[in-house]
Amino acid sequence: MTWATYITDLNIPKDWKNTSYHHDELPSWQVNGLHIWIDSHDPKVRTANANNIIGLDQGFMPRFTVQTANSYNGYDDDHTWIFETDSFDKLLEFVDSKKEWSVFKNDVWITDPYFDETGRFFVDPIKYYGLTEHDLKEYGSINEENLK
Repeated sequence: MTWATYITDLNIPKDWKNTSYHHDELPSWQVNGLHIWIDSHDPKVRTANANNIIGLDQGFMPRFTVQTANSYNGYDDDHTWIFETDSFDKLLEFVDSKKEWSVFKNDVWITDPYFDETGRFFVDPIKYYGLTEHDLKEYGSINEENLK
C-alpha cells in the first residue's frame, strides 16, 4: 500500500501543504503551524506502522497525530504530540481552532506572537508580524482595558 492510499477516504483541505518525506514512517501535512501525521485507514497497515514507530505489536496508534511544525522542521526539540484522534472531523476542528494564531515568517510557523521566529527574542507582535490589537486580545495576552 502506498501513502497515496492512506487518504483515499479523506478530503484533505487545499491549504494543507504535503510535507511527506520518504524516510518518514507516515505521510504528513503542515498548516497553521502544525505538523499532521496521517496513518492508513487499513487496520493491518496501521498495526504494522505502530510496530515500526513505537514497537507496539498489537493494536495501533490514533490515526491522526499532531505536533508543532517547528518541532518537525528542527526549530525546537519538543517532539511532543499535541493532539491525537481517530476522527478526521475532530482533527479539522483542532486545526481550525489554531488557524488565527499562526504566522509564517522566514520559513517558520510562529505560534507565539511575542517572540521572533527563532523563539529567542521578544518582539512587538503588532510591528513585527503585523497583528492587530484585536488579534492580541483574542490570543489572550491583553485584556479589554489595554485596548482603550
